[in-house]
Amino acid sequence: MTTQRFTFVFVLLLTVAACGGGNSPLGAGSSPDYSTPEATMRSLIAAKISHDAEAAAECWVASEREAKLESYRTTYSVTGSSGNPGLKFERVENKLGYTLGVYSVPSTAGRVNQKSLALVNENGQWKCSEAQWQKFWKALLQEEKR
Repeated sequence: MTTQRFTFVFVLLLTVAACGGGNSPLGAGSSPDYSTPEATMRSLIAAKISHDAEAAAECWVASEREAKLESYRTTYSVTGSSGNPGLKFERVENKLGYTLGVYSVPSTAGRVNQKSLALVNENGQWKCSEAQWQKFWKALLQEEKR
């Protein structure tokens, strides 16, 4: 009886592991993808929805990753593990030579706000970058002054 129970539990665990093991917003068995700006945005949103601080931080350039990890950990420890299923990837835009990922965030007032992030190609992978975002805003302000 004990051997049968062990075998059943072992087979069950193998089956769960083979199917992805959970409710990944990327899909069962999927892993983060940074091959395109769109893929990176989808990976970031999936990590944010599931409150996975490590996965969310991996979507950022190496020089900003540790700070983002701490920020996500702090945010998620305060807000709990409920996630934000309302986050939605919208599109990628190219403006003033910068690649921007646009996503929507539902507000508490029932409206939907759009936000964007700058993305850069870092060693063949597309990653989010706060520094590029700041450069984009400076360029946009300069453009508007003209």
